[in-house]
Amino acid sequence: MPIMLSPGVMTKELDFSDYVAEASTCIFGVVGGAKTGPLEPTLITTQADFVRIFGTPTLADFGSYSALAVLGNANKMYYKRVVKLPVTATAPMDRFKISAIAAGAIFNGVTVSIDADGDTGNHIVTVTPPQGEPEVFTVVLDDQQAPTYIEKVVNGASKYVEVIDNITGDIAALYTLADGEDGASHGKTPAGDIQFTTKYFDSTLNTAVVELSAEDSFGFFDYQLRLGDKVLENFYGLSVDPDDERFIEGIINKGSQYLTCQFDESTEEDITGKSYVITGGNDGIEGLSATDIQLALEDFGNTEVVDIDILLTPGWSDRNVIMTGITLAENRADCLYIFDPPYGLKAQQVVDWTNAVGTYATEEPAFNSSYAAVYWPWVQINDTYSGKNIWLPPSGYVASQIAYSDRVSEPWFAPAGLNRGRLTKPITIEYSPTKGERDILYGNQNVVNPIINYKNQGLTIWGQKTTQRKYTALNRVNVRRLVNYLKKVITASTAYFVFEPNDEYSWQRWYDMVEPKLTSVKAKRGVYDFLILMDETTVSVSDIDNNRMPGQIKFKPTKTAEFIPLDFMIMPTGASFEEE
Repeated sequence: MPIMLSPGVMTKELDFSDYVAEASTCIFGVVGGAKTGPLEPTLITTQADFVRIFGTPTLADFGSYSALAVLGNANKMYYKRVVKLPVTATAPMDRFKISAIAAGAIFNGVTVSIDADGDTGNHIVTVTPPQGEPEVFTVVLDDQQAPTYIEKVVNGASKYVEVIDNITGDIAALYTLADGEDGASHGKTPAGDIQFTTKYFDSTLNTAVVELSAEDSFGFFDYQLRLGDKVLENFYGLSVDPDDERFIEGIINKGSQYLTCQFDESTEEDITGKSYVITGGNDGIEGLSATDIQLALEDFGNTEVVDIDILLTPGWSDRNVIMTGITLAENRADCLYIFDPPYGLKAQQVVDWTNAVGTYATEEPAFNSSYAAVYWPWVQINDTYSGKNIWLPPSGYVASQIAYSDRVSEPWFAPAGLNRGRLTKPITIEYSPTKGERDILYGNQNVVNPIINYKNQGLTIWGQKTTQRKYTALNRVNVRRLVNYLKKVITASTAYFVFEPNDEYSWQRWYDMVEPKLTSVKAKRGVYDFLILMDETTVSVSDIDNNRMPGQIKFKPTKTAEFIPLDFMIMPTGASFEEE
């Protein structure tokens, strides 16, 4: 406190009101394809938001359908859109590295020959497309400064290839471009004095029309983007003057949800009073690979950047994808990864698949983690977009039910059973397992959570195991989510003690902050009992010297009643119940 040199009153605030704040327990991370939209994880809060940003769902990938299922009960979801990027066709490299001028399969089959011209000492480069006229160039190979050097000539004029001269090596008899693949691309209007390009990799805007009205007497005009009869957006009073605040390029690039604009300021042509059609957009869904999904999962790896509680890769049953998802959840240590089995399996097959035995034996071990859970079978819905009944992986609807369970109870209540596990949107499931099959799925260290058609009640989640094989409390979803919740909220509040004095005063403040939270969780049936320690028993002299302030939170998580034996005892007429 500042030194007081004259009489008076000086105030100082001391805030001892530390408490553990609440945190969301149902923020979802979903990885999948979409028809349009950004590639970074994007927060979505409603189904209408999802369709507006990522387009209507498509069965080319299950991510969008599952995302909409999740949003049926949840209001926070980060959607990570995945696209298959196009691959550039190349030729096997000897002296020359020859590549297509752009990515895509269209350049596969282009051949390049480089033949010596004995009469002049030059070389003749012949570029032959599968269809169309060959290109022929006369070049030199040994003088990089010459105006006819191969790189300068071919790279400036060829419509098909680019050449890099490695200087050394043999010249192949013939170079053939191969392995080019189509993939995501932006839709564009024809190149010219003004060009409009889709903001994202987009298939929804193909055939959309940009219409620029004629200039008015003040030199201003209007912009309209139209898809069929639907007007997507309008901008009014635009200018082609780069110095004007209504300059078209600046307005469109900053304000349009759909397009970017590039205007040639040097043109003398009138761009107004014309229509421009967008073509060539590709959403990059076709051909998505397990590698694409694995790379996309990395965007959810940093807990300080993206906060999630449940992670999904809907419909991806590739073992590499699942192991990547499990590893990510374990490294984050704050979320549950829900994955899907392949479509069409029988009960024993899905058990074998999760256990990596029989037909599904691999070099990888069985799925085994308390940070993951798997549900079976797939579900069928009536799709309002196509008007058809379609099969979908169960993870999206299970995740939606977890959100519902949290809304009506707490995260440590099991999202299963007739109270919190009924699926109301799907109309049927592939197969409803019998009691004996459920014993196989759920018993003997097997880890498949069945979805059943319960008599007179409908489709119901009838299990809540994690994939952990060891018999501990963490082999249940409700306990894993309880622990995740406690770690998340208590860790976030404890961060304010970092760099505080390591003394009894801080220890007591920390205890006073944490104890009410555990008391609240106990009152809400999350734990049977708990013990909190941060004192001389946990903080040693060595800890203090090494700037450590360790604490302990011991608790007994509440278990769920899953097996309820009932004894019906038939007594003789003369029996006395008081004696019994």
